Amino acid sequence: MKQLHLNWYGLQEWERMVARILSLAWGVFWAWFGFASGVAEYAEFADVLLQTLPGLVFIGISLYAWRNAAAGGAMLLVLAMVVFCAYWSGTGNEPSVRSLGTAILLSLPPLMSGALFLAAAPAPSRRS
Repeated sequence: MKQLHLNWYGLQEWERMVARILSLAWGVFWAWFGFASGVAEYAEFADVLLQTLPGLVFIGISLYAWRNAAAGGAMLLVLAMVVFCAYWSGTGNEPSVRSLGTAILLSLPPLMSGALFLAAAPAPSRRS
């Protein structure tokens, strides 16, 4: 019996596709959020650029993960921990359940996309 192989339009690597969409959408959202916030505050060009910079860094890491899934996935996991700790430490003396939930939601996209990039990364070849 002949095995049937269907072309699912590249969906055999669904982890990589979902990770790409999630990480890039996350980066674009934060770049747009920073840009729009700066423009809405009538800030100077340097201030708008400074507010847009984190989103641009997120986009850069996402694009790097497209080329090198293992290293990019690891960078996204580290970034998720940095985002979580930065938000959690900035909540003040009395962190509440609400701020914990916000910290988790802010760090969830890079955490999930990093884990998916690591799952989609090709296994390292072993030389004997």
